[in-house]
Formats: sequence, C-alpha cells, structure tokens
Amino acid sequence: MDELDLDFDRAMKQLGVQLPVAVLTYRTKVFDAALLDALQNGATQVVVLGAGFDSRAYRFQSQLGNVRFMEVDYGPTQAYKKQRLGEILEVIPPNVSFVPMDFTKDDLLGRLRNAGYSEQQNTFFLWEGVTYYLPESAVKDTLHFVRDHSASGSRIAFDYFGASNPGVNNPRHVYARWGEPLLFGFPNDRAREYVQQEGLGVLSDTHGLEYICIAEVLNRR
Repeated sequence: MDELDLDFDRAMKQLGVQLPVAVLTYRTKVFDAALLDALQNGATQVVVLGAGFDSRAYRFQSQLGNVRFMEVDYGPTQAYKKQRLGEILEVIPPNVSFVPMDFTKDDLLGRLRNAGYSEQQNTFFLWEGVTYYLPESAVKDTLHFVRDHSASGSRIAFDYFGASNPGVNNPRHVYARWGEPLLFGFPNDRAREYVQQEGLGVLSDTHGLEYICIAEVLNRR
C-alpha cells in the first residue's frame, strides 16, 4: 500500500488507474447528507459496514457529540487505519469503536454487541462501496440484520449496481483483474422493490451519478 503515502495524482499514476472522481464526490456528499439527516431524526448510533478509511467519525465529530460510532471492517485493515489515525489525530474520539469482523465467518450481532451496540436504539447504518462485492446471500443477510436487529426508524444507506452493469460477474472486468470482482447487481437495475420485499421501507432510490438507496426500518417494535 505504498500508494497511500503519495499524493492523489502520483498514486493513481503508480496504480495505473483513473478513478471516477465526480462519482465518488457525489457519493460522499449524498452519504454525508444522509448521516446528518439521520442524526437530526434521532439516530443515537452509527454503524459503518466495511468502513475502510471512512472519515465521518472525525469530520463530523461536533455533530455526532456522544453518538456511538462503530466502524466494522476486516481486522488487519482496521489496524492499518488506526496506525494512520495515530499519525493525524492526537487522540481517537472516545465515542468511536472499531469492530473487527470477517463478514464471511463472524456473527455481526455478536461483534456489535461486544462493542456496545443496542438493538433498542435508533441507528444509522452506512454501507458504502460494498454491496456489489458481495454475493446476493450476504446482501440479503445484511438487510435482514438491519430489519431484525435495530429499532423502528433506523436507516441504512447504500450504493449499488444494477444487474445489467457489464462488470457484474464478468471475469474480464478491471475490478475482477484487481482481485475484487463484482458479484451482485440488483434485479431490474433498481433496489426499491427488492429492499421492500425484504421488509424495509424505502425513503429514496436515486439514479444520479451513482445508484444510491436509503431504506428505513418499519414500525416493528
């Protein structure tokens, strides 16, 4: 990961890729707004699924206050992130927890409970840049987790691809050649009906520069 020590242009040149910066900027702004809206609507927990190098716990610390913020990701990735954070921050905010997890083996509820997660609290789940790398069964399992293990009014925001995306299940696609094949796209290129069938209400399903869905737990408690 030597590229992380370079500026953006040099890193992209060394990697030999050209990222869709406009798309990523759009996605960041949409998810930032979704987080702030969830906080204004009573969220007292934030769970970032596949957090990677997400910076919202630090960029929005003043808005978060004492809201519990849980970053869920692969342990070695988190270890490197904490190393980088230690180089930037004097101290990691006390409301931030790192939840190491292998999504193919570990129990999400058990891991979150160990970090202080409460099923009775209004929660905002952020699932950015993940759905298309998972098999459909894992996507369903995550939607069911939010449906079954969070309070009414909790929300999940995620981006996605449609099944017609040429990269999905294409071993010749550039992501597949990088070792990160695209495994799942939503049927009919829309998430709304699929998510509703899995028991969640859909607040928005937008097709701007990228497909983004924000869903809400219905009144089950």
